[in-house]
Amino acid sequence: MMSALPLPEFYCPFTTHMNPSHDNSWAESRRWLVEMGLVQGEQAIERLDRSGFSQLTAKAYPYAAQDDLKVAINWLVWLFLFDDQLDECCLGHQKDQADLILDRLLRLALPDAEGKLSPQSPVERAFVSLWQEYARRLSKEQQRRFSQNIRNYLSSLRWEVTARNKSALPGLLTFVEIRRDTGAVRVVLDIIEFCLNDEIPAIIADSLELQLLKNCTIDVICMSNDLFSFEKERSRGDVNNMVLVLEQNAGCSRAEAVTRIYGLVLDRQNLFMETRHRLETLLEETPLTQTQRESIRRYVEGMAHWMRANLDFSLSTPRYAEIEDSRAGKPLSWLENISAMQHELFQAPLRKD
Repeated sequence: MMSALPLPEFYCPFTTHMNPSHDNSWAESRRWLVEMGLVQGEQAIERLDRSGFSQLTAKAYPYAAQDDLKVAINWLVWLFLFDDQLDECCLGHQKDQADLILDRLLRLALPDAEGKLSPQSPVERAFVSLWQEYARRLSKEQQRRFSQNIRNYLSSLRWEVTARNKSALPGLLTFVEIRRDTGAVRVVLDIIEFCLNDEIPAIIADSLELQLLKNCTIDVICMSNDLFSFEKERSRGDVNNMVLVLEQNAGCSRAEAVTRIYGLVLDRQNLFMETRHRLETLLEETPLTQTQRESIRRYVEGMAHWMRANLDFSLSTPRYAEIEDSRAGKPLSWLENISAMQHELFQAPLRKD
């Protein structure tokens, strides 16, 4: 039996609240997810309802309009369900098979790829549908950036599958850099702009201050996630977790690794607050309209909302707390093949205690 990972008493200085449009947006999103075939059987639907994905999204984008929140929920659930296709079963341990899925999605993620590749699986059909609804409201620059962030995310999953297959752990700095893409947080931060119905001016979007704020947000979310998801990932033989990487690279105990990672989470939160003050100085020194300044501030506040929402979600969702004990080669009760791959790939992988 595995011993439970000792988690700290998590602290977050940021606040958020539930979007009042949650119930209506979630009802519309849930219908879309079923129509797309992303969730099918009763157990998968029941797990989706209990997951808290919609509440996470509603707290991450508390001021989004109802239709915008529905699109955001659809993206978040797509990301979670697609992650499960690689994280939970044997497919995520077989590079050649995973590459088939990732290569097709990488082609579909190109801004001008419509019509060049016909989507075949629920994952692909939902992705194309989402991209078309999302991109029509974006500028060409926003489309390019979002597409690049999606492709970086998909490419980083290829690296994860390779590491999982070889049980190979990278260096700590390499892991932190790649983890910033595997978490898909850059993608969900782009959705803040979508929900604001505005675009961050390039002079600010490319600034050191805003890039640092993004990296702090990404690290807080991904490092916290590695603590919450450690037991679940270990039960599936996954090595892509900062706890294991730090153990190996620093030669420390598991408890020491947890303490160090949580210390980094607190450091990143403090750096976020310091950098937000520096951004204020930049905003006042840069020729912008007052409307533009307020929009940028709302974007930064959106990052703070995300850090708080992610912590609330992680503390309450059964996604990490309930680990189905399935023997290798046996199916997981709720996991569905939504990637149109061979069904034998959707079995529980070897458990490594």
